[in-house]
Amino acid sequence: YTIDYFSGTLNIINPMALDPTANIEISYEENELVSFDQKLLAGVHLKLDFSDNDYLSGGAYYYNQSIVDSKVEVGYEPMRNFLWNIGGKFDQDINFLTELTDMIPLVEADKKSSFNIEGEFAKVYPNPNPLGQAFLDDFEASKRTSAPSILQNKWKLSSAPLYRQLDPDDCEPGGEFFGVQDCQENDDWNFSWTLDKTKRDFMFWYNPYDDWLTSSIWPNVQTSNRAQNTTTKTLWIGTKEDWNTDSWAGITTALYPSDYNQERSKYMDIWLYTQEIQDPNMKLNIDIGYISEDMNGDNILNSEDQAIFGNIGNNILDDGEDIGYDGCVDMYENGNGTCLPIIDGTFTSMCDS
Repeated sequence: YTIDYFSGTLNIINPMALDPTANIEISYEENELVSFDQKLLAGVHLKLDFSDNDYLSGGAYYYNQSIVDSKVEVGYEPMRNFLWNIGGKFDQDINFLTELTDMIPLVEADKKSSFNIEGEFAKVYPNPNPLGQAFLDDFEASKRTSAPSILQNKWKLSSAPLYRQLDPDDCEPGGEFFGVQDCQENDDWNFSWTLDKTKRDFMFWYNPYDDWLTSSIWPNVQTSNRAQNTTTKTLWIGTKEDWNTDSWAGITTALYPSDYNQERSKYMDIWLYTQEIQDPNMKLNIDIGYISEDMNGDNILNSEDQAIFGNIGNNILDDGEDIGYDGCVDMYENGNGTCLPIIDGTFTSMCDS
């Protein structure tokens, strides 16, 4: 799960936990395992011994708790306290008390008499909120963000993107595509053209082993080791150099289910590193919405994990399943993401014939 601390929303990531019939056990602890807050405790203690068991002691102590955020809510304020104390102990044998007690008729005193006094005094000077202010709720600074994962294993090859969606007027007499077969075969005049799947070219993406310095991306952002924001993870995309003018490639990822509703979203924030782009004609297109994940366009949920429980696999890589999403071994691949019919032979035999 992830937590949006601005809106107080917990986003569940595991799809199995989203099942309405799932039993979810929630455990938590109040103490933070890792905290950005800084605590400082310093002090000095002195003790002076005299005689056998007599002493005089005292000390001074300073405690300071600071937090990263300057806008704190009520109940989470920092504190600063100063404490000092003094104490001592004195005891003395008093033999004449034993002698006086022994003079009392019918009383025989033979034990040692002693005088013992011990005490301590302390005073604290508290400062429960050095900032001098606290906020009930900071509505003006609150915001909600939806961030897709930047990890490379969360991105997959995309389906063929939408090239153009025709309007009814395009297929009417005088329209741009009047007489096109696609127009004739779609009575509702509502169909889309996608890019040619056979024009998909090679693309790779990865996260560099060394993260980038945050200051090199956002020079005005304050960073510190305590806030753990000195570096930023990046996603790099690369291609081969032999792309044609109609070549394309793409990757896709999904938002968390709790982020599906984007009615209140105002803008998209994306940062690109353009100094490594070698082809100035390269174009980046971003599609947002309900997007097909059918990479090869066969209307089948392709998976290496073959179905054994109805249409669900066992989540185990069994023998014979490591053959890719297309479901066929190399010799029967047609190069477009689907398999050749066995009756037609292998790809090599078709090329030789």
